Amino acid sequence: MSVDQGSSLRRIFYIIAAIGGWVLFAIEWVRVSRQTAHADEIILVIVLVPSLLLIHIGAYSWIGHNKRVAASGKRGLITRYVSPEFSRDYLGRALFLDRNVNESREILISIDGETKSYQSVEVPEVVLQ
Repeated sequence: MSVDQGSSLRRIFYIIAAIGGWVLFAIEWVRVSRQTAHADEIILVIVLVPSLLLIHIGAYSWIGHNKRVAASGKRGLITRYVSPEFSRDYLGRALFLDRNVNESREILISIDGETKSYQSVEVPEVVLQ
């Protein structure tokens, strides 16, 4: 079975499940409406039908909005989080990092006035006997 057949079968299953859900919903409301006064049914229709329409219109509008944002390529570009910059330390000193600082097991940190430097230190291998 190809991917296209699997997705089309899944879509058909979702449509059948949605139709079945709405049929069960309608059957139960018919059953309940037989046990209530006629005025209650009219009020229910006046409230339920616009509510259902508004829910579906709102959902489709929101989905359409998200699709337009994704199509414009601006999805995820608006965030409150700002990536920290490591050009200066907390006291305002300029930071200089050696190339191998991230891979080094030991680091030598030195402060010279307004600069702070991180240098990797070669550690000799210790062989235990």
